Amino acid sequence: MYPRLSIRVAAAILALPCLVADAAGTADAPRRPQSDSEIVAKLRPGALPASERESRQWRLDLERNPTNLPLALASARRSVQRARDEADPRQLGAAMAALAPWWSDNEPGPEVRVLRAIIRQSLHEFEPAIRDLEAAVQGSPRHAQAWLTLCSLHTLRGNFASARGAALQLGKLSDPFTTLAVAAQIGSLTGHAAQAQSSLTQLLESEPAGTPPELRRWAETLTAEIADRRGDFDAAGNHFRKAIRLGPRDPYLLATYSDFLLDRGHRGEVADLLQGWDHADGLLLRQVEATGNPALARELGDRLDSAFARGDKLHLREAARFELRIRHRPGRALTLALENWDLQREPADVRILFEAATAARDRKALETVRTWMESTGLEDIHIPHPPTQNHRE
Repeated sequence: MYPRLSIRVAAAILALPCLVADAAGTADAPRRPQSDSEIVAKLRPGALPASERESRQWRLDLERNPTNLPLALASARRSVQRARDEADPRQLGAAMAALAPWWSDNEPGPEVRVLRAIIRQSLHEFEPAIRDLEAAVQGSPRHAQAWLTLCSLHTLRGNFASARGAALQLGKLSDPFTTLAVAAQIGSLTGHAAQAQSSLTQLLESEPAGTPPELRRWAETLTAEIADRRGDFDAAGNHFRKAIRLGPRDPYLLATYSDFLLDRGHRGEVADLLQGWDHADGLLLRQVEATGNPALARELGDRLDSAFARGDKLHLREAARFELRIRHRPGRALTLALENWDLQREPADVRILFEAATAARDRKALETVRTWMESTGLEDIHIPHPPTQNHRE
């Protein structure tokens, strides 16, 4: 899942055609049916859409000429984009298959390295992804996509000094809109949230002609998230609604906007917003929280349990939230939140760790949250200053 980076610098890649969103909008991983009567898929009622026919044709072309690098890159990029747009992890498998001849190559060239890193990022293979990107920028220091993705990954991991370094390099290569938004993203997580929100608001108000709608949608989402963390809920709602008008089917945006609405108690709006997204674990989780539907809760619980039985740890954040808010098992939720903390440290990761630690009355975990917030300067009204007394280890 993705998450998100919803935000995060990684969402900047929403404006580029080869990047997948964060974890929050990622669909569930493949699972084994529990009985012969279980429905695993429904056939389309009509002919395949043009996009699917084109993708199939590309796969056929690659089967005939699997070492055609331009074709493989184009096919893989398209699959990654579809994975983001549709919250469908099967498309990531298609992207990996397109790059199969170069997947294990130690010197595949910068374009393969960057695309391989983007896929690995979506699979939470963060360290290999960073190694690929560092090698890419070393060999091609003017590769803007590589710098942007590297900045995204360092921000996701909470390595803000490294993120700033990548952002400085990106600033020499990218457009001013993206550069300013990336800087505001990092600033919002390191003690300068008010300034970041103000800068982004001004940026959006003075949007240069020709700014792609995908880029504006990302900036609107980012501004909304910062405003929400600051408790400026009117501004947050306004920016979320603008973003939704620009991208009503963006899985990451749907997840973050749903969280905002759930915090405000607008459960009916969330249920309406997420109609048709049952296949995506992160969005199904929000449907369960909004509706309290026991059948949906069982379905999601079965998915998450099956994923962990397979050793799939892509949904640690969502699983921790499910255990805490739906199954009401704070000890299990804290275990998952701490495991997730070892991988990623976005505001949503901080929040679920705080909530689980508070419910479990775990002083050590609460101290981890307190130390992080003090060391980074993160501002989030949803995370009160963690208490340090009257809790057990």
